[in-house]
Amino acid sequence: MKRIFLSFVMSVSFALIGCGEKLPHDMPQLYPLTFTVIQDGKPLDKAVVELIRKDTQSKWNGTGLCDTSGKAEIYTQGKYRGVPAGIYSIIVTKHFTEPSKYEGQPIPDPTVDLTAYEDWMRALDSEDLTSYNLVELKYGSVDTTPFSIEVGKGEKPQPLDVDKAVRLKIPKGSK
Repeated sequence: MKRIFLSFVMSVSFALIGCGEKLPHDMPQLYPLTFTVIQDGKPLDKAVVELIRKDTQSKWNGTGLCDTSGKAEIYTQGKYRGVPAGIYSIIVTKHFTEPSKYEGQPIPDPTVDLTAYEDWMRALDSEDLTSYNLVELKYGSVDTTPFSIEVGKGEKPQPLDVDKAVRLKIPKGSK
C-alpha cells in the first residue's frame, strides 16, 4: 500500500513540476543573466536589452525586457533562460509611439453602418503616428555601445547606465 501511495505521489509531483522545454540539440550550455538598466539615476522599465555575440556569428543571442525595477532577465530565442558562453556587445533600446487619436473610441458597427466602419478603418490605416527613441542612440548599436560582457568566465553583470532621458524622433520609414 505504501509503495502504491509513493508511486502516486511521485507521479503527481512529476506531472505538476513538469520537465520543462527541452533545449535544441545543438544549443550549448546557458548561463543565466539579469541586468539592471538605469536612466537619470532611476530604473528604466520597458527597455529592451540585447546580447549580440562579438566573437562569432551566432544564432544564440539573448534578449530581455526590463520590468518596473529596471531588471531584464536574458533569454535565448525568447524562451531559454540565459545565453551561451562568449563575448557579447550589450545594446539597450526603448521606443515610444504616440497613441492613435482613435484609441479608446468605439469601432463603428459594420452591421449598422458599413460606410462609417469602412471610413473609420481607412482613417486608422492611414494614420501617421510618430515614434521616438527614449535612449541615446549610441546604446542601441553594436558599433557604438560601450557595454559588453564575457559570459561563462564568472563576470557579473554590471548596471547599465544609459545616461539622461531623451526623446529622439525616429524618421518615417526607418526601423
